[in-house]
Amino acid sequence: MQLVMHNATQRPQMAIASPNTLVCLGLADIIHRMMPMAEVATYNTLTELQEAELQHPHMHFFISADILMEDVAYFLQRQRKTIVMVHGTECGHLPQGFNQLNVHQTEKHLLRDFLQLAAMAHGPQGKHPMPPTPQPVRTSILTPRETEVLRHIVTGHINKEIAASMNVGLTTIITHRKNITEKLGIKNVSGLTMYAVMHGIVKAEEI
Repeated sequence: MQLVMHNATQRPQMAIASPNTLVCLGLADIIHRMMPMAEVATYNTLTELQEAELQHPHMHFFISADILMEDVAYFLQRQRKTIVMVHGTECGHLPQGFNQLNVHQTEKHLLRDFLQLAAMAHGPQGKHPMPPTPQPVRTSILTPRETEVLRHIVTGHINKEIAASMNVGLTTIITHRKNITEKLGIKNVSGLTMYAVMHGIVKAEEI
């Protein structure tokens, strides 16, 4: 099976490979919502991935442990762009040196881990660069109050809690949220979270 999102040829090519179709589709959806500029393809077998790689090299692989163990040498040559999807923290049997992403968790925590990988790549110690998040606008396009509301949103607070914390009415918070989504052109919380982390409004570990 192969699923391709977006048709633009200049977009970053991301590959997800796992025998578990639901894992592939779930992670593809999250990546698509966080990085709409990326082109995401999913594969159920190593052979499918390798055949596709010959024609259109991918920027990053998200692969299951099963796929990795089928041909460790192949992925060792591509270690800088390989991220192994694991279930939980029991991964001692895997070769060392690969970045890992625990997919057996809530979307909120999966997003946090994904962002931590991206933040590491942008830092001086980054070893496995993730594609940069598009930044069509600067943080300064938001007012200080909108920035504060955005911080509350991405750290998991609901409108009522935000209103109480900021000592304003509920309708004011709703208006701020509407302004934020219109200014940034981002409607989902995952996208807002990615924006907030990449612009220094929150840290990945705060999510």
